[in-house]
Amino acid sequence: MLRVAIDVMGGDNAPDNPIKGSLIALQKIPDLSMVLVGDHLQIEEAVSKLDFPDNRVEIIHASQVVRMSDSPIKAVQRKKDSSIAVALTLHRMGKVQAVVSAGNTGTQVIASVLKLGRMNGVLRPVIGSLIPTNGRPCFLLDIGANMDCRSVYLFQFGIMGAIFVQAVLGIENPRVGILSIGSEKNKGNAVSLFAHHLLKESHLNFIGNIEGSDILCGKADVAVCDGFVGNLLLKFAESFPGFILGKLENAFRDKDCDELENFFDEQFNPESYGGVPILGINGVSVVCHGSASPLAIASAIKVAVEMVDKSINELIADQLSKLRRFYAMNKYFHSLLERWEERQNRIYWNSKRLFNWFYEPKPGDGDDEDESR
Repeated sequence: MLRVAIDVMGGDNAPDNPIKGSLIALQKIPDLSMVLVGDHLQIEEAVSKLDFPDNRVEIIHASQVVRMSDSPIKAVQRKKDSSIAVALTLHRMGKVQAVVSAGNTGTQVIASVLKLGRMNGVLRPVIGSLIPTNGRPCFLLDIGANMDCRSVYLFQFGIMGAIFVQAVLGIENPRVGILSIGSEKNKGNAVSLFAHHLLKESHLNFIGNIEGSDILCGKADVAVCDGFVGNLLLKFAESFPGFILGKLENAFRDKDCDELENFFDEQFNPESYGGVPILGINGVSVVCHGSASPLAIASAIKVAVEMVDKSINELIADQLSKLRRFYAMNKYFHSLLERWEERQNRIYWNSKRLFNWFYEPKPGDGDDEDESR
Protein backbone atom coordinates (compact mmCIF):
# COMPACT_ATOMS: atom_id res chain seq x y z
CA MET A 1 0.00 0.00 0.00
CA LEU A 2 1.37 3.41 -0.99
CA ARG A 3 1.90 5.79 1.94
CA VAL A 4 1.74 9.57 1.55
CA ALA A 5 2.57 12.06 4.31
CA ILE A 6 0.69 15.33 4.41
CA ASP A 7 1.76 18.50 6.20
CA VAL A 8 -1.50 19.02 8.09
CA MET A 9 -0.37 22.36 9.58
CA GLY A 10 0.50 23.93 6.19
CA GLY A 11 -1.81 26.34 4.39
CA ASP A 12 -4.26 29.12 5.09
CA ASN A 13 -6.96 26.73 6.26
CA ALA A 14 -4.92 24.25 8.25
CA PRO A 15 -5.53 21.77 9.73
CA ASP A 16 -9.12 21.38 8.46
CA ASN A 17 -8.58 21.44 4.69
CA PRO A 18 -5.55 19.11 4.61
CA ILE A 19 -7.38 16.60 6.82
CA LYS A 20 -10.60 16.74 4.80
CA GLY A 21 -8.60 16.51 1.58
CA SER A 22 -6.84 13.42 2.91
CA LEU A 23 -10.20 11.78 3.58
CA ILE A 24 -11.38 12.53 0.03
CA ALA A 25 -8.17 11.01 -1.36
CA LEU A 26 -8.60 7.88 0.77
CA GLN A 27 -12.14 7.47 -0.52
CA LYS A 28 -11.01 7.80 -4.17
CA ILE A 29 -7.77 5.77 -4.03
CA PRO A 30 -8.27 2.31 -2.49
CA ASP A 31 -4.59 1.32 -2.14
CA LEU A 32 -3.57 4.55 -0.36
CA SER A 33 -2.74 5.17 3.28
CA MET A 34 -2.14 8.61 4.77
CA VAL A 35 0.27 9.85 7.43
CA LEU A 36 -1.06 13.06 8.98
CA VAL A 37 1.82 15.15 10.35
CA GLY A 38 1.26 18.02 12.79
CA ASP A 39 -0.14 18.84 16.21
CA HIS A 40 -1.56 15.48 17.30
CA LEU A 41 -4.25 17.03 19.54
CA GLN A 42 -5.69 19.13 16.72
CA ILE A 43 -5.45 16.23 14.27
CA GLU A 44 -7.12 13.73 16.62
CA GLU A 45 -9.96 16.15 17.30
CA ALA A 46 -10.56 16.76 13.59
CA VAL A 47 -10.25 13.09 12.64
CA SER A 48 -12.74 12.06 15.33
CA LYS A 49 -15.41 14.14 13.62
CA LEU A 50 -14.87 12.47 10.25
CA ASP A 51 -15.29 8.93 8.99
CA PHE A 52 -11.62 7.98 8.57
CA PRO A 53 -10.71 4.30 8.04
CA ASP A 54 -8.62 3.37 11.09
CA ASN A 55 -6.28 0.98 9.29
CA ARG A 56 -5.28 3.51 6.60
CA VAL A 57 -4.40 6.55 8.72
CA GLU A 58 -1.47 7.26 11.01
CA ILE A 59 -0.86 10.42 13.06
CA ILE A 60 2.71 11.68 13.62
CA HIS A 61 3.23 14.56 16.03
CA ALA A 62 5.24 17.65 15.09
CA SER A 63 5.69 20.38 17.68
CA GLN A 64 6.40 23.32 15.34
CA VAL A 65 4.60 25.07 12.48
CA VAL A 66 6.07 27.04 9.57
CA ARG A 67 3.99 30.15 8.95
CA MET A 68 3.46 31.72 5.54
CA SER A 69 5.27 34.84 6.80
CA ASP A 70 8.36 32.92 7.97
CA SER A 71 11.65 33.26 6.16
CA PRO A 72 12.17 29.93 4.33
CA ILE A 73 15.87 29.67 5.23
CA LYS A 74 15.33 30.57 8.89
CA ALA A 75 12.35 28.22 9.10
CA VAL A 76 14.46 25.31 7.86
CA GLN A 77 17.31 26.18 10.23
CA ARG A 78 15.27 26.88 13.37
CA LYS A 79 12.11 24.80 13.07
CA LYS A 80 13.56 21.32 12.71
CA ASP A 81 10.46 19.72 14.27
CA SER A 82 8.00 21.50 12.00
CA SER A 83 5.31 19.48 10.27
CA ILE A 84 6.92 19.86 6.82
CA ALA A 85 10.38 18.92 8.18
CA VAL A 86 9.04 15.83 9.94
CA ALA A 87 7.07 14.76 6.86
CA LEU A 88 10.16 15.03 4.65
CA THR A 89 12.25 13.17 7.22
CA LEU A 90 9.74 10.30 7.06
CA HIS A 91 10.17 10.33 3.27
CA ARG A 92 13.96 10.27 3.54
CA MET A 93 13.75 7.31 5.94
CA GLY A 94 11.56 5.41 3.46
CA LYS A 95 8.49 5.33 5.72
CA VAL A 96 6.41 7.23 3.13
CA GLN A 97 6.77 7.48 -0.65
CA ALA A 98 5.65 11.10 -1.06
CA VAL A 99 4.94 14.35 0.78
CA VAL A 100 2.17 16.90 0.12
CA SER A 101 1.97 20.38 1.65
CA ALA A 102 -0.02 23.59 1.18
CA GLY A 103 2.36 25.49 3.45
CA ASN A 104 5.23 27.90 2.81
CA THR A 105 6.47 27.01 -0.70
CA GLY A 106 9.98 28.38 -0.23
CA THR A 107 10.45 26.36 2.94
CA GLN A 108 9.16 23.21 1.26
CA VAL A 109 11.55 23.62 -1.68
CA ILE A 110 14.61 24.25 0.50
CA ALA A 111 13.73 21.50 2.98
CA SER A 112 13.06 19.04 0.14
CA VAL A 113 16.47 19.71 -1.39
CA LEU A 114 18.30 19.47 1.93
CA LYS A 115 16.53 16.36 3.23
CA LEU A 116 16.01 14.42 -0.01
CA GLY A 117 18.89 15.75 -2.10
CA ARG A 118 19.08 16.72 -5.75
CA MET A 119 19.12 14.19 -8.54
CA ASN A 120 22.56 13.47 -9.90
CA GLY A 121 23.46 16.32 -12.25
CA VAL A 122 20.51 18.59 -11.46
CA LEU A 123 21.73 22.11 -10.77
CA ARG A 124 18.40 23.53 -9.59
CA PRO A 125 15.15 21.69 -8.73
CA VAL A 126 12.12 23.33 -10.33
CA ILE A 127 8.35 23.64 -9.89
CA GLY A 128 6.02 23.56 -12.89
CA SER A 129 2.30 23.96 -13.43
CA LEU A 130 -0.07 22.86 -16.20
CA ILE A 131 -1.76 25.86 -17.84
CA PRO A 132 -5.04 25.36 -19.81
CA THR A 133 -4.82 26.35 -23.49
CA ASN A 134 -6.87 26.11 -26.67
CA GLY A 135 -5.46 22.61 -27.10
CA ARG A 136 -3.52 20.41 -24.72
CA PRO A 137 -2.15 21.96 -21.48
CA CYS A 138 1.14 23.83 -21.43
CA PHE A 139 3.65 22.97 -18.70
CA LEU A 140 5.04 26.26 -17.33
CA LEU A 141 8.25 26.13 -15.30
CA ASP A 142 9.67 27.58 -13.12
CA ILE A 143 6.74 29.03 -11.15
CA GLY A 144 8.53 30.09 -7.99
CA ALA A 145 11.36 27.83 -6.86
CA ASN A 146 14.18 29.91 -8.42
CA MET A 147 13.78 33.68 -8.57
CA ASP A 148 17.12 34.29 -10.27
CA CYS A 149 18.31 31.82 -12.90
CA ARG A 150 21.35 31.18 -15.04
CA SER A 151 21.06 30.08 -18.64
CA VAL A 152 22.05 26.49 -17.89
CA TYR A 153 19.27 26.29 -15.27
CA LEU A 154 16.69 27.24 -17.91
CA PHE A 155 18.28 24.67 -20.22
CA GLN A 156 17.78 21.95 -17.62
CA PHE A 157 14.22 23.13 -16.89
CA GLY A 158 13.45 22.52 -20.55
CA ILE A 159 14.87 19.00 -20.35
CA MET A 160 13.01 18.04 -17.14
CA GLY A 161 9.80 19.68 -18.35
CA ALA A 162 9.88 17.75 -21.61
CA ILE A 163 10.44 14.45 -19.78
CA PHE A 164 7.56 15.19 -17.38
CA VAL A 165 5.13 16.15 -20.14
CA GLN A 166 5.99 13.09 -22.19
CA ALA A 167 5.57 10.74 -19.21
CA VAL A 168 2.46 12.29 -17.62
CA LEU A 169 0.53 13.61 -20.62
CA GLY A 170 1.82 11.13 -23.19
CA ILE A 171 2.98 13.86 -25.59
CA GLU A 172 5.68 12.57 -27.89
CA ASN A 173 8.43 15.01 -28.84
CA PRO A 174 6.89 17.93 -26.87
CA ARG A 175 7.40 21.47 -28.18
CA VAL A 176 9.65 23.49 -25.87
CA GLY A 177 9.73 27.29 -25.92
CA ILE A 178 11.47 29.91 -23.80
CA LEU A 179 9.30 32.75 -22.54
CA SER A 180 10.59 36.11 -23.75
CA ILE A 181 9.51 39.59 -24.80
CA GLY A 182 9.42 38.72 -28.49
CA SER A 183 9.46 35.76 -30.82
CA GLU A 184 12.69 36.86 -32.51
CA LYS A 185 15.78 34.98 -31.34
CA ASN A 186 17.61 38.22 -30.47
CA LYS A 187 14.89 39.38 -28.02
CA GLY A 188 15.34 38.94 -24.28
CA ASN A 189 17.90 39.51 -21.53
CA ALA A 190 21.41 38.03 -21.39
CA VAL A 191 20.26 34.91 -19.52
CA SER A 192 17.40 34.07 -21.88
CA LEU A 193 19.48 34.80 -24.99
CA PHE A 194 22.16 32.29 -24.09
CA ALA A 195 19.54 29.79 -22.88
CA HIS A 196 18.03 30.13 -26.35
CA HIS A 197 21.39 29.10 -27.87
CA LEU A 198 21.68 26.08 -25.58
CA LEU A 199 18.12 24.89 -26.22
CA LYS A 200 18.41 25.45 -29.96
CA GLU A 201 21.41 23.14 -30.22
CA SER A 202 19.97 20.55 -27.83
CA HIS A 203 18.12 17.31 -28.57
CA LEU A 204 14.80 18.94 -27.64
CA ASN A 205 12.03 19.97 -30.05
CA PHE A 206 12.83 23.62 -29.39
CA ILE A 207 10.51 26.10 -31.12
CA GLY A 208 12.36 29.25 -30.04
CA ASN A 209 11.09 32.24 -28.10
CA ILE A 210 7.42 32.42 -27.19
CA GLU A 211 5.48 35.38 -25.85
CA GLY A 212 2.93 35.36 -23.03
CA SER A 213 0.09 35.37 -25.53
CA ASP A 214 1.42 32.20 -27.18
CA ILE A 215 0.75 30.07 -24.10
CA LEU A 216 -3.06 30.23 -24.22
CA CYS A 217 -2.91 29.69 -27.97
CA GLY A 218 -1.34 26.30 -27.32
CA LYS A 219 1.84 27.06 -29.24
CA ALA A 220 4.12 25.20 -26.81
CA ASP A 221 3.85 22.10 -24.63
CA VAL A 222 6.62 23.33 -22.30
CA ALA A 223 7.27 27.01 -21.51
CA VAL A 224 10.53 27.82 -19.71
CA CYS A 225 11.22 30.93 -17.62
CA ASP A 226 12.67 31.92 -14.25
CA GLY A 227 10.57 31.61 -11.10
CA PHE A 228 9.96 35.34 -10.77
CA VAL A 229 8.31 35.65 -14.19
CA GLY A 230 6.58 32.27 -13.91
CA ASN A 231 4.98 33.03 -10.56
CA LEU A 232 3.68 36.39 -11.77
CA LEU A 233 2.22 34.79 -14.89
CA LEU A 234 0.62 31.94 -12.92
CA LYS A 235 -1.03 34.24 -10.36
CA PHE A 236 -2.40 36.43 -13.15
CA ALA A 237 -3.75 33.38 -15.00
CA GLU A 238 -5.44 32.10 -11.83
CA SER A 239 -7.25 35.40 -11.30
CA PHE A 240 -8.36 35.87 -14.90
CA PRO A 241 -11.36 33.44 -15.08
CA GLY A 242 -12.96 34.96 -11.98
CA PHE A 243 -12.42 38.46 -13.33
CA ILE A 244 -14.05 37.66 -16.68
CA LEU A 245 -16.97 35.86 -15.03
CA GLY A 246 -17.57 38.83 -12.73
CA LYS A 247 -17.56 41.23 -15.67
CA LEU A 248 -20.07 39.10 -17.58
CA GLU A 249 -22.35 38.72 -14.59
CA ASN A 250 -22.39 42.50 -14.12
CA ALA A 251 -23.11 43.04 -17.80
CA PHE A 252 -25.94 40.49 -17.88
CA ARG A 253 -27.49 40.76 -14.43
CA ASP A 254 -30.87 39.64 -15.64
CA LYS A 255 -29.50 36.59 -17.45
CA ASP A 256 -28.83 33.14 -16.04
CA CYS A 257 -25.04 32.73 -15.94
CA ASP A 258 -25.01 29.27 -14.37
CA GLU A 259 -23.94 27.56 -17.58
CA LEU A 260 -21.12 30.05 -18.10
CA GLU A 261 -19.95 29.61 -14.53
CA ASN A 262 -19.98 25.84 -14.93
CA PHE A 263 -17.92 26.21 -18.10
CA PHE A 264 -15.25 28.25 -16.32
CA ASP A 265 -15.19 25.82 -13.41
CA GLU A 266 -14.70 22.91 -15.77
CA GLN A 267 -12.05 24.50 -17.98
CA PHE A 268 -10.04 26.62 -15.54
CA ASN A 269 -10.63 25.13 -12.10
CA PRO A 270 -7.21 24.89 -10.39
CA GLU A 271 -8.63 22.25 -8.05
CA SER A 272 -8.52 19.73 -10.90
CA TYR A 273 -4.70 19.88 -10.73
CA GLY A 274 -4.40 20.57 -7.01
CA GLY A 275 -0.64 20.57 -6.67
CA VAL A 276 2.62 20.51 -8.60
CA PRO A 277 5.70 18.36 -7.95
CA ILE A 278 9.19 19.67 -7.32
CA LEU A 279 11.21 18.17 -10.17
CA GLY A 280 14.89 17.32 -9.79
CA ILE A 281 14.93 15.95 -6.21
CA ASN A 282 15.38 12.39 -4.97
CA GLY A 283 11.80 11.98 -3.87
CA VAL A 284 8.25 13.17 -4.39
CA SER A 285 7.34 16.51 -2.81
CA VAL A 286 4.13 18.11 -4.07
CA VAL A 287 3.37 21.80 -3.54
CA CYS A 288 -0.20 23.08 -3.11
CA HIS A 289 -1.58 26.61 -3.14
CA GLY A 290 -1.85 28.09 0.34
CA SER A 291 -5.62 28.53 -0.01
CA ALA A 292 -6.14 25.03 -1.42
CA SER A 293 -9.58 23.56 -0.73
CA PRO A 294 -10.07 19.96 0.47
CA LEU A 295 -10.77 18.93 -3.14
CA ALA A 296 -7.55 20.61 -4.30
CA ILE A 297 -5.61 18.85 -1.54
CA ALA A 298 -7.09 15.52 -2.67
CA SER A 299 -6.05 16.29 -6.26
CA ALA A 300 -2.51 17.06 -5.07
CA ILE A 301 -2.36 13.73 -3.28
CA LYS A 302 -3.44 12.08 -6.53
CA VAL A 303 -0.54 13.86 -8.30
CA ALA A 304 1.84 12.44 -5.68
CA VAL A 305 0.43 8.94 -6.21
CA GLU A 306 0.85 9.26 -9.99
CA MET A 307 4.45 10.45 -9.57
CA VAL A 308 5.21 7.27 -7.62
CA ASP A 309 3.14 4.86 -9.72
CA LYS A 310 4.56 6.12 -13.02
CA SER A 311 8.13 6.26 -11.64
CA ILE A 312 8.53 9.82 -12.94
CA ASN A 313 11.66 10.50 -10.86
CA GLU A 314 13.35 7.31 -12.04
CA LEU A 315 12.55 8.24 -15.63
CA ILE A 316 13.95 11.76 -15.24
CA ALA A 317 17.12 10.43 -13.56
CA ASP A 318 17.62 7.86 -16.31
CA GLN A 319 17.11 10.40 -19.08
CA LEU A 320 19.44 12.92 -17.43
CA SER A 321 22.13 10.26 -17.11
CA LYS A 322 21.87 9.42 -20.81
CA LEU A 323 21.88 13.10 -21.77
CA ARG A 324 25.02 13.77 -19.75
CA ARG A 325 26.83 11.17 -21.82
CA PHE A 326 25.28 12.49 -25.04
CA TYR A 327 26.39 16.07 -24.46
CA ALA A 328 29.81 14.99 -23.16
CA MET A 329 30.53 13.66 -26.65
CA ASN A 330 28.97 16.59 -28.50
CA LYS A 331 31.95 18.84 -29.22
CA TYR A 332 29.90 21.20 -31.37
CA PHE A 333 27.53 21.83 -28.48
CA HIS A 334 30.47 22.53 -26.16
CA SER A 335 31.83 25.10 -28.59
CA LEU A 336 28.69 27.20 -28.09
CA LEU A 337 29.92 28.60 -24.81
CA GLU A 338 33.31 29.60 -26.15
CA ARG A 339 31.71 31.28 -29.15
CA TRP A 340 29.28 33.09 -26.89
CA GLU A 341 32.05 34.27 -24.56
CA GLU A 342 33.91 35.78 -27.50
CA ARG A 343 30.96 37.98 -28.39
CA GLN A 344 31.02 41.57 -27.22
CA ASN A 345 29.47 42.21 -23.79
CA ARG A 346 29.06 38.48 -23.17
CA ILE A 347 31.83 37.89 -20.65
CA TYR A 348 29.78 36.67 -17.71
CA TRP A 349 29.70 32.94 -18.45
CA ASN A 350 32.04 30.37 -16.94
CA SER A 351 32.76 27.19 -18.87
CA LYS A 352 33.32 24.98 -15.84
CA ARG A 353 29.84 25.53 -14.40
CA LEU A 354 28.22 24.45 -17.66
CA PHE A 355 30.59 21.66 -18.60
CA ASN A 356 30.55 19.96 -15.20
CA TRP A 357 26.98 18.89 -15.84
CA PHE A 358 27.92 17.03 -19.03
CA TYR A 359 30.26 14.58 -17.37
CA GLU A 360 29.51 11.76 -14.98
CA PRO A 361 30.77 12.88 -11.53
CA LYS A 362 33.81 11.13 -10.11
CA PRO A 363 33.48 9.49 -6.68
CA GLY A 364 33.62 12.18 -4.02
CA ASP A 365 33.17 15.05 -6.43
CA GLY A 366 29.42 15.52 -6.02
CA ASP A 367 27.42 18.13 -7.87
CA ASP A 368 27.55 20.92 -5.32
CA GLU A 369 30.11 23.18 -6.94
CA ASP A 370 30.56 26.68 -5.64
CA GLU A 371 27.67 28.73 -6.96
CA SER A 372 29.85 31.82 -7.28
CA ARG A 373 31.81 30.32 -10.15
